[in-house]
Amino acid sequence: MVHLKDLQQQGLNRLLSDHIPVLLVNGSTDWRPRPSKFVNAWFKKEDCMRLIEREWLGMGCLRGKTAGALKKWNVDYGNILENRIIESEVRIKEIDEVSEKRKLSEMEMEEVK
Repeated sequence: MVHLKDLQQQGLNRLLSDHIPVLLVNGSTDWRPRPSKFVNAWFKKEDCMRLIEREWLGMGCLRGKTAGALKKWNVDYGNILENRIIESEVRIKEIDEVSEKRKLSEMEMEEVK
C-alpha cells in the first residue's frame, strides 16, 4: 500500500491541445537536483553554438559544467525566445477565455493555430 502525505493536483497551461494537462505531486517528493533545460531553437543562434564549442573544448574532463554556462547565456541572451513563448501562452489563454463567451473570429482561430 502506498501512503501519500500531501498529494496535490495542479492544472497546467493548455498549449496546443484542447486538453488541460494535470500534474499530481506528492508533497514529500524531493525534486532536486533540477535537470538542465535546453531549447532546440538555441542551435539556430550562432552565439550559442560558439559558447557550447568554447565551453566544451575548454573544460576537458569537466564537461558537465557546460549546462551552467548555457544557463547564464540564456539569462543574458536567450530569454528572448522564452519570453515569446510566454507571451504566446498568455495570448492563447486570453483567446481561450474569449471563446467561452462567444464564437471566435477566423482571425482569432488562425492566431491560435
